[in-house]
Amino acid sequence: MKKIYLLLPFAVTFLRAQNSQLYYSGTFLTPRDKAQNFLKIYNKSSGIYEMTNEKGSAIIAAKPYDTLVWNNGKNNLVVQSYHLRELKSIVEGEIKNEILNVFK
Repeated sequence: MKKIYLLLPFAVTFLRAQNSQLYYSGTFLTPRDKAQNFLKIYNKSSGIYEMTNEKGSAIIAAKPYDTLVWNNGKNNLVVQSYHLRELKSIVEGEIKNEILNVFK
């Protein structure tokens, strides 16, 4: 019985890690290498899409090796696992960047 109690924290951590949704965050460019607002980013693997904000950046749900397409299929990106993060860490990073920009 003691062995089960020792393994319980590892099991809970493993189950929580399996349920976390991963996202890709980046700035998407037009064919002329300029950031564009309201650009449609499409995830071909899952069938979802997101629109970029006024700075040309977007956050879209993805898994490793998903294909993201924009500019009507002219640009694409195969997402690697090291590009993906949890939504909480992406938002925290953006907030820190905004705070740093205010104090510059």
